[in-house]
Amino acid sequence: MDLAQELKNSLNLEKLSQSEQEEIISDFGETLLKRIILRIYEVLSEQDKKDLEILTGGDEEKINEFLKNKVSNIEQIRNEELSALISDFKEFAKDIK
Repeated sequence: MDLAQELKNSLNLEKLSQSEQEEIISDFGETLLKRIILRIYEVLSEQDKKDLEILTGGDEEKINEFLKNKVSNIEQIRNEELSALISDFKEFAKDIK
C-alpha cells in the first residue's frame, strides 16, 4: 500500500475533499521525511553526512542506494517514524474535537 492510501485509511481522510486530502498528505509526507532524515543523521558518521549532503538534490536512486548501504535498518526507521507520526496526528486530531 502506498503512503497516500495508508494515510487515507489510518487517518480517515475519505470524509475530506480531494484538495484537503492532498494538502494533508503532502504536509504529512514532508514531516515524515524530516523525521526520517533526523533519525538517519543520528547513525551516520561525519564523513557520511558530508557525502549525503553532496548527493542531496541529485539523482534520487543514488541517494537511496547510498542510504541503503549506510543505514541497514532504513525500512525499520521509516516504519517506526510513520507509525509514530500517525499516532501523533491522531492524538492531535482527538484534542481538536
